Amino acid sequence: MSQRQEPQGSEQAQSEITEIQSKILVMKKAQIVIYAILNHYDKAVKIALECNDVNMAKQYANKPEDKKLKKKLWMKIDKYLFNYKGR
Repeated sequence: MSQRQEPQGSEQAQSEITEIQSKILVMKKAQIVIYAILNHYDKAVKIALECNDVNMAKQYANKPEDKKLKKKLWMKIDKYLFNYKGR
């Protein structure tokens, strides 16, 4: 015979979801830093924008010495900002 557990309150469930989302965001930001250390600035900027962290994306868009790559990264940020403000 198994006991049925009472469903958790919606406030507690929402609190747990918020906590998990917060931890995921921390892990994604760590992932951004790791990509930047490995000079994968394209991936770092992409993930920063997925996390809605425009300042972090700008920081890593300025890192590459290659002007073409830097321009590509800034275009990605510009596109994100254009689409974000249009919402």
